[in-house]
Amino acid sequence: MKYIKSTILILLILLVIPVSAKNKIDPDRLKSKCESILGDNQGTIIVIDLKSCRPIVVLNPTIACSRESRPGSVFKLVTAAALLEKGKIDPHEKMNCKNNFRFMDKKYICSKTGGHGKVNLFEAIAKSCSVYFYEKSLRISESDLKNTAEKFGFGRSMPSVSAPSKPSPGKCTPPSDPRLFIEFAVGDEKGIKITPYQSANMLCIIATGKPLEKYGDDPEFRWNTLKILRKGMEMSAKTGTCKLISKSGIDGAGKTGTPTNERIPDKTHGWFIGYMPAKNPRYGVVVFLEDGNGSAHAVPRGVEVMKILR
Repeated sequence: MKYIKSTILILLILLVIPVSAKNKIDPDRLKSKCESILGDNQGTIIVIDLKSCRPIVVLNPTIACSRESRPGSVFKLVTAAALLEKGKIDPHEKMNCKNNFRFMDKKYICSKTGGHGKVNLFEAIAKSCSVYFYEKSLRISESDLKNTAEKFGFGRSMPSVSAPSKPSPGKCTPPSDPRLFIEFAVGDEKGIKITPYQSANMLCIIATGKPLEKYGDDPEFRWNTLKILRKGMEMSAKTGTCKLISKSGIDGAGKTGTPTNERIPDKTHGWFIGYMPAKNPRYGVVVFLEDGNGSAHAVPRGVEVMKILR
């Protein structure tokens, strides 16, 4: 009996050791791979160890920590959180997106020609339906959205990660004009600017309930709020703007953003934030491109990083 037990123990050890070695990440090798993936694009890639809430790779630290820009649809996660925390929406309730939304004297356009049809909160996150958030954001106040954004770390400086310049606090000033407020709510108004490292902090909070290391106390979000955000991001990875994740055989979650580039108005920034695996997340990935589109350019680069991590 002792011989059998010893044999089983040895076999288990032999099975576990290769798996552990395989899952161990070499930061220098990962950084080199990320540099190749980013290529000549101006921007950054951030990889987070979600078990320790520490960054593993931060390419171009100055851009990561000091480049302020509009977050675009990545910010819809903040608006969703504010609506949920205040009890202003039923996440399962559907509304009909017909591509445009009229409010006061202004017309707002969604990203999909013909509209997304009937969507609930999960589908609105997955498909990045702006009309849903234009309409629902009118249920919350400026302070509701500002306070929620600040809980995610927007509007205040992040700890330094060896950036040559001082980390930027970004900007979080919701406009009082309701016509501009609903643009703020979808992350494409001058009152909201974040850094890629701040988006990494938000990703860490959504995936784990905790902020990045050295970034203060745990934010007091309801666990169900974070659970709903994660479900929307998981749906995005399967059928939404991040579906390349599942098409690549990766079990993960994500969210895209394609906001206006204020420096070059006819250009856009490309954002991707995501984590893997979908349940019990191990790694988080942020991609920010100065010039690009979220789903077309940032997601493919994020997926390439995820392939290395899986």
